[in-house]
Amino acid sequence: MLLVAAMGQFALSYFCLVAALAVGTSGLLGELDLSYSLLTLLELILQNIFIIQGLHRHPSLLAKKKEKQRRILFKLKKKIAVPIQDKKKTDTSMLEGNTPAAAPEHHGKKAWTKRAIQEICSFLIFCNVMLWIIPAFGVHPQFENGLGKQFFGFSAWFVLVNLGQPLSVFYRMHSVGALMELFISA
Repeated sequence: MLLVAAMGQFALSYFCLVAALAVGTSGLLGELDLSYSLLTLLELILQNIFIIQGLHRHPSLLAKKKEKQRRILFKLKKKIAVPIQDKKKTDTSMLEGNTPAAAPEHHGKKAWTKRAIQEICSFLIFCNVMLWIIPAFGVHPQFENGLGKQFFGFSAWFVLVNLGQPLSVFYRMHSVGALMELFISA
């Protein structure tokens, strides 16, 4: 659902980019629109990749994977007959992670990773809220610049903006929700 809603913002930025490149950027406003379109396209792609990767690394999914691996290991241990003398040696195996040397490295790395994910999420939440508020109150910056109207024509550009803006607001709202989930579960 998040990717489908992103298509509205993606289409607006893409068509603004096409119009700016086709008509040419005459003046500061045209150059600003071109750079805004490029940066928005880059932000949409990277943010969606970040959200998708973050949601696939959700703790509940990782717990299910670990449980599945434990069941497989348990079945393998049942099948292999281990002599009684060897059982004492395998109690602290590397597979189970019972060694004290492995634990501090994992915790240090996890704390750094958690902090980085939380910082990225908070920055993206802030950006999405700012970009959500502007079109939510009826401001259409893409409609005002004139490059899209000049290249596509008034009626086509009017339809593109009025279809893309509500999807853009919907995308920003739901991406904030997904980023909050990533922030909390990091």
